[in-house]
Amino acid sequence: MAASVDLIGMKNLMARRPGEARARLDDLQQGFGEALIFYPGGEAYRVCFAGDSAFVVRELDPDADEGAVWTSFCGHIFALAGFLNDMDRGTGNPGLRVVVAAGPLFQLSKPDRLASITVEP
Repeated sequence: MAASVDLIGMKNLMARRPGEARARLDDLQQGFGEALIFYPGGEAYRVCFAGDSAFVVRELDPDADEGAVWTSFCGHIFALAGFLNDMDRGTGNPGLRVVVAAGPLFQLSKPDRLASITVEP
């Protein structure tokens, strides 16, 4: 399971006040992953940042009850998105863009070769 949260307002803030934008992103990066431990099961999540986007991944054991974990994961992302939206309002944020997905993830080791890769369902 994976979620991507785009902090759209950070681009606007970076153009206007780059020092403040970097400080906000640094604070967010330091606290975001640690905040997940307050959610039951949140310690199993992995978090990374790329630019002004946060990615949250939850790997499942093949024997896990996907339905129960999916419900919990979506609830966690909803709560985090609400927190991030509230925090991001001062940056000129028009709103968050959040994408949540479940299913096998495909690791890209050579992105330039992506056009030649086909994945069977």
